[in-house]
Amino acid sequence: MSAYAYSVLAIMGINVMLAVSLNMITGFCGQFSLGHAAFYGAGAYAAAFLAAAGSSVPFSLLAGAVVAGALGVIVGFASLRLRHDFLAVTTIGVSFLFVGFVRKQPWLGAEMGISRIPSSGLGSQGNALLIVACALATIALSIYVNRSWMGFGFRAVGDDEDTARSIGISVSSYKLVAFTLGTAIAGLAGGLYAYFTQFIVPDSFGFRDADGDGRHRRHGLHPGRGRSRNRAYAASRNIPLYQRVPAADLWRPSHSRHALCAGRARGSRARCITQRTGAMNWALEVEAAAIHFGGVQAIAGVSFLVAPGDMAGLIGPNGAGKTTLLRIIAGVLKPDSGRVVLSGIDVTGWPTARRIRHGLALTHQIARPFRSMTALENVTLAAGHRLTANPFAALARIARSAQQARARDLLAKVGLSGEDDKPVTALPLGHLKRLEVARALAVDPSLILLDEPLAGLNHSEAARFVDLIAEINNGGITTILVEHNLAQVMRVCRRLLVLDQGRIIADAAPEHVMANPAVREAYLGSGREHAAA
Repeated sequence: MSAYAYSVLAIMGINVMLAVSLNMITGFCGQFSLGHAAFYGAGAYAAAFLAAAGSSVPFSLLAGAVVAGALGVIVGFASLRLRHDFLAVTTIGVSFLFVGFVRKQPWLGAEMGISRIPSSGLGSQGNALLIVACALATIALSIYVNRSWMGFGFRAVGDDEDTARSIGISVSSYKLVAFTLGTAIAGLAGGLYAYFTQFIVPDSFGFRDADGDGRHRRHGLHPGRGRSRNRAYAASRNIPLYQRVPAADLWRPSHSRHALCAGRARGSRARCITQRTGAMNWALEVEAAAIHFGGVQAIAGVSFLVAPGDMAGLIGPNGAGKTTLLRIIAGVLKPDSGRVVLSGIDVTGWPTARRIRHGLALTHQIARPFRSMTALENVTLAAGHRLTANPFAALARIARSAQQARARDLLAKVGLSGEDDKPVTALPLGHLKRLEVARALAVDPSLILLDEPLAGLNHSEAARFVDLIAEINNGGITTILVEHNLAQVMRVCRRLLVLDQGRIIADAAPEHVMANPAVREAYLGSGREHAAA
């Protein structure tokens, strides 16, 4: 092969690495990054600087990957607060900041870049083969990640972050890992590019080059051959020394049973609630919980206890704060005051994913499945919630047979046998509601929160669904049911809590609650209001 052919092969390999690295962030994890050229450039500059200072080729390439990965962690922290378009705009800013920074640094060559990069000593053929080997290695890594439980977790985060949290996935950890892996690979590609061209300039890594066209070859530049000739040729033609960074959106292609004490968290932050000898160990304690949004007091000092195995209904008129209270219990919202205690552990400061791993489960008011997955995959992922707790531990696990078997059992239990391999987008609403319950059961909860599971169901569907909920509760799982269908609630709940304007106005057996004048007034208004009407 000619030197030109090896150059083309090397450029292809670098672009493949960049595509894989961006796919790790955007394709797998669903985070929009439009400033990928900055990570590519960070790796190139780090490797070039060290190579010019006399460092070995392996050390320089490793340093490029580390520097780019560190920059990726910083940007990854921004992704914890930003999503979609806002994250994309932020990453564009990173690209501009990077180019502006290197242009002002004399030790990085400023506008002239770094042109004293020594040869790798491998020759054009050796360089091309090294780059191709690295590209193949990154492809293999990408395939492995996609097949592992880490890749499974990435898909969940990319589909729906809130739903991912509801099955015990630490979304922030997975985002940071995705940015770290993706940007480190981009940094390695940048280091290889620096050794390949033997000179780099800031304009090679600007935002415009995120979808550039690799025009250094088209205009007659010869990477790795005659640095001064290349620079002079470019200057005489006013040609920016671009390197293409392609945008990529590649397609990503034994259980404890209701053990209240299993996997209980330890450490200084987990404050055990001491109780008198013989006192009941409550499944749930909510103490003086309060939260406001602007001038609206959504929850005002709510306190109640739920015993293990209880079936409690939480009812109230629209806007009473029922869903808000559930979100406080689940950790989606942090209360302004008060605390939440699960099985004797104060979990007020815990994120949702950690509460899920402690024995909590919840379903959403509006069915929110992972839409890129089948029904079986939705429940399988939840059944592996202990495997996805740590993304690096998840990377070491691929086998899913045990979790799939449990998922099939749960799908059959909720009446979805035969729907295993159907995409969730093909399921009707009633089946999606049942899928939510199967996914919640897969995390092996001791307490399950059901937020209006009967909404949108007809009378017969609602009756069958309530029978399912009663069966789940009879199996030993403490249940809190938020629902507007009072007939069905009274049929299965042994206790009702009535919430109105953020306060509990009744807490008793269903027949006593429905006879309470305060409850009637909350639902129907006062007698004088009716008379005036």
